[in-house]
Amino acid sequence: MAFIEKNLALLAGEATGGYAGKGNVANRAPRIWSYATRDSITTVRGNSYFDGSTFSKEARKGDLFYVVRHAVADFETDATGDPDGAQLMVVMANNNGVIDLSDGTAVSVTNT
Repeated sequence: MAFIEKNLALLAGEATGGYAGKGNVANRAPRIWSYATRDSITTVRGNSYFDGSTFSKEARKGDLFYVVRHAVADFETDATGDPDGAQLMVVMANNNGVIDLSDGTAVSVTNT
């Protein structure tokens, strides 16, 4: 599959430009992004996945990227399905829109 823009959310931090105050050139605090997908985590981490997206234009080195994978075929319209995977990754680089994400840390989605 491909990246779906409407499944991306900026949860915390400045969207663009940053805060220029108190002697700061701009706010360099890392931001937190959230994304839901049916794609595998490996696919999301792959080259060209974010091409042309808001994330490819806005992500900065050090930003945190939280992705949740859903197995439900129609999770876009049926949000009742349980996630079958989740991962926290760090943006290691953004070279002209080419995003390099860290290997990440799996987040347990086990519910016993």
